[in-house]
Amino acid sequence: MPTESTSANQTKRPRRFPWRVFWLLLFASLAGAAAAIPLILEEFRTLVQGAPRPSIPFPLLVAIGVAQNAVLLAVLIGVGLLLARRLDLRAPLLESWLYHEPPSVSARDSLKSGVLVGISVGVVLLVTLLIAAPHLPGLLFVSAARAAAWKRVGACFYGGIYEDVLSRLFLLTLLAWLGTR
Repeated sequence: MPTESTSANQTKRPRRFPWRVFWLLLFASLAGAAAAIPLILEEFRTLVQGAPRPSIPFPLLVAIGVAQNAVLLAVLIGVGLLLARRLDLRAPLLESWLYHEPPSVSARDSLKSGVLVGISVGVVLLVTLLIAAPHLPGLLFVSAARAAAWKRVGACFYGGIYEDVLSRLFLLTLLAWLGTR
């Protein structure tokens, strides 16, 4: 439990830009996007094979795509972290780990509620998908279920990291900041 002097020191401490959090989220997001590539290539193989050949070499096209993703992610993560600082939103467990500080919240309590909510939402989505999937055979998630398990697991990192950084860190923080205006 923080004492009164401890919490006073924390509020007086200058709030610098969290570069370590920035770099971790950027690299984790890029790794999440890379992990989804095998599944994407398999699912869109016929579309890619039927498309006209690009005028630039494929490795250069991939490098341009990675660079474009990195720049876009860097901007969105940076803006998300800046706005989060202005709203006094933080990731206390991640920051305490990265900056070697004692955590201000209990990891056990955070994991308990996160796991319970995650399992509940997962069960609702699974039941919904099991009911809807036979009626929607052309949807990507239905055909992706036939892909190799390692490709599907890789795509989970895309959704779990990349999409969460974009939607939660950037978009929801932006909406919260706009809501305070």
